[in-house]
Amino acid sequence: MTLLKQTNGKDSEGVSANQVGSIVSCNVEKGKNLVSLIRFSSHNDWILDSGATDLICCSLSNLVSFYRISPINVNFPDGTKVQATHSGSAKIFGNLCIGNVLFVPSFSYNLVSISRLVSHSNCIVTFTTNECSIQDKKSTKRIGTTNIQSGLYVIKGEIHAREGPPAQACTSSINHDIWHMRLGHLSHKRIVVLNRKFPFISLPVNSDYDVCHLAKQQNLHFPNNTSYADSIFDLVHMDIWGPCAVNSMNGDKYFLTIVDDHSRFTWLYLMKSKAETHIHLINFVSMIKTQFQKTIKIIRTDNGLEFNMTNFFKTEGIIHQTRCIETPEQNGLVERKHQHIMNVTRALLFQSNLSQNFWNFAILYAVTLINCLPTPFLKDSTPFEILYGKAYDMKQLHVFGCLCYVSTISANRTKLDPRARIGIFLGFKPNVKGYVVYDLKSHSIHVSRNVIFYENKFPFKIISHENFVDKIVTPILDYDFDLTIPNCLSDKSVFENNELQDENTSDSTRLNNEPDIDSILEQNHPRRSTRHKTAHAYLQDFQTSFATKTGMKSRYPIEAQISLARLSPSFKQVICSIDSHAEP
Repeated sequence: MTLLKQTNGKDSEGVSANQVGSIVSCNVEKGKNLVSLIRFSSHNDWILDSGATDLICCSLSNLVSFYRISPINVNFPDGTKVQATHSGSAKIFGNLCIGNVLFVPSFSYNLVSISRLVSHSNCIVTFTTNECSIQDKKSTKRIGTTNIQSGLYVIKGEIHAREGPPAQACTSSINHDIWHMRLGHLSHKRIVVLNRKFPFISLPVNSDYDVCHLAKQQNLHFPNNTSYADSIFDLVHMDIWGPCAVNSMNGDKYFLTIVDDHSRFTWLYLMKSKAETHIHLINFVSMIKTQFQKTIKIIRTDNGLEFNMTNFFKTEGIIHQTRCIETPEQNGLVERKHQHIMNVTRALLFQSNLSQNFWNFAILYAVTLINCLPTPFLKDSTPFEILYGKAYDMKQLHVFGCLCYVSTISANRTKLDPRARIGIFLGFKPNVKGYVVYDLKSHSIHVSRNVIFYENKFPFKIISHENFVDKIVTPILDYDFDLTIPNCLSDKSVFENNELQDENTSDSTRLNNEPDIDSILEQNHPRRSTRHKTAHAYLQDFQTSFATKTGMKSRYPIEAQISLARLSPSFKQVICSIDSHAEP
């Protein structure tokens, strides 16, 4: 018998299989075929076959090690099929060991594939009339020879000693699983690689190790989901964001995000607590029915108790889908929408330098921008276009947080009162054709359509200290600033020489005659007492030497870092004028 290569590579059932044919000695006579099957008395002998694709053995005693494998179909000449469920390593000559030998107990012979022998051991096989010699290809050293018997090249085999009885599956399983445990419960793929390099390392038989699951199990990967609902409101995603670390101007801490799966249009509801979710959800379902003549079919949320509205969903015929615990990927659309909304919100706040308690206005304006911007998922269409069937009017957009002037109303206004208030733009009010403006003087919110914008100016924009020192020599103010010299600098004795300077006086003379600001401050500094000061009795238990002992100098005086001497005269005047105004 021999293991023959298939011409098509697969059997009729589409499963990869190996074929076993008959090795025969044919003496053809007239009208008669004489076929004689070769039978060997020992199951330890190996037959060399140039037509075999794999090595096959009929007894586990011929294997040094073996392990269970996925069943492989083997076809016999009479058309029957058997399955090889074990594979192992066998020693053919002395130290020459070949792996991946198939064990077929119903087979009566051991076959050696010439192609596998040459490729695995990198050797040269030479056939002569009476024998076959096997040599190492690199060193040309002879590995072994075989004799010819009944026209076949046969290798005399030996029984290899192994731990425990080889025929018992339970013992063999334990032996092979030892390498799995020796290697720290290495994965099956890595052990297969090691088995190719070191055939004596066998593959594990048991694949249901508790240790592997307890030590290595990870979350399963999520497939890329490119499907979406066929029409609007067939599937709606909902989630709650919060609480925010800073309460909004209205006291909001949370917001409810609703995203339509088909159009990707987003609705956002600000909330002071999660208990408001029920009201917003009921109102949203009613709004969809009235405004779009549509019924929401599926609502997908997390397992929060605020979405536990079983009776309402049954009444409305809505399917409520929830995700598994700690599996936000199952509702990933609204989770990613939260990230997009917060990215735009932070950009608006940083751009305008507004306080964080303005986040409620910034987040509503961010949702407005997201809904009217094209997205590649919708083939560069906007969610607003998909939902309403028309483009959004982009002309009504303005820079968030910019300077604006709002016209005052005629009520309670006299003829001499200002006709506008200065403020900052905070967005739009729903269902009102007007702009939301924050009044900088009264610190109140107004809604008006009579607004003039200065989109390149931001009243709350403050230049950072680093940029101020590096790029600006004199202060730049966005509004008029009174540079009147304070009273401490307006003494006649100080400025009488400078006020009478002739117009033709050179610039150098003017610089030389400019007053010394430091000396002026010293002259006008209030007199301090020179009386010796002693510490109070109750301070004896405290370390107060740095503050009470006279003549004690600080190791790190503040004047070493901050001093008026480093400022230009004009800058000193500005600093002193700022200091002269009392804070409210």
